[in-house]
Amino acid sequence: EVTLAGPDVKTLKVGNRVAVGAQVWACLNKNPEKPCNDCADGEDAVCDHAVYTYASTYPDGSPAYGGYADYVRVDNNYAFKLPENIPSDVAAPLMCAGATVFTPLKQEGVKAGDRVGVVGIGGLGHLAIQFIRALGAIPIAFSRSANKEQEIRALGAEEFYNLSDEADQKKAANSVDYLVLTADANDMPYNLYLSLVRNRGTFIMVGLPNDDVKFSPFFIVPRAVRVRGSCIGSI
Repeated sequence: EVTLAGPDVKTLKVGNRVAVGAQVWACLNKNPEKPCNDCADGEDAVCDHAVYTYASTYPDGSPAYGGYADYVRVDNNYAFKLPENIPSDVAAPLMCAGATVFTPLKQEGVKAGDRVGVVGIGGLGHLAIQFIRALGAIPIAFSRSANKEQEIRALGAEEFYNLSDEADQKKAANSVDYLVLTADANDMPYNLYLSLVRNRGTFIMVGLPNDDVKFSPFFIVPRAVRVRGSCIGSI
């Protein structure tokens, strides 16, 4: 809830119920003479001066206290007024996890009929499956365990493959136009994941493992596979 609004804030007022994601500020400099290239292109999520909701510092040196604080300072552009029919607990996961997986789907122009795979059906992956279905594309779930299959299919996954099973690995090879990797474990089998992507397909990383990522270029170069990252979502 907005408890205090600066004099230049025109879109919100005290008492408004708002949602805030993982970013609270960016320079938003679109001055044509000396712009911030990212903000000018509408990609403020990767602004070099971005302030994130946690573990970040404003240009004036004050800290961003994080989503668990009693009060947080937020640029009004990053506080989104919630409609009355959307409960706060429903909106909350959409602001970070939801934006993180929806953004690359939108940027890539995912459309009806596209086969879109998801690795890591957790906090991000379960939302990705639902977004893919809503876009009319075909959600395909990949897991290293069969335990979640029923739950994942209930979310809308049309196909499910257990990547710990060699037969499923062979069935799933070269099967998706896009693969969204939400997992962040160390020592993941990147060559296996890349083998799931069709020729000229796109491999999208949104998870952040601590270890260096290692894979063979032969899964990318001869097959013209694109590898890209995506971080939260721009306003």
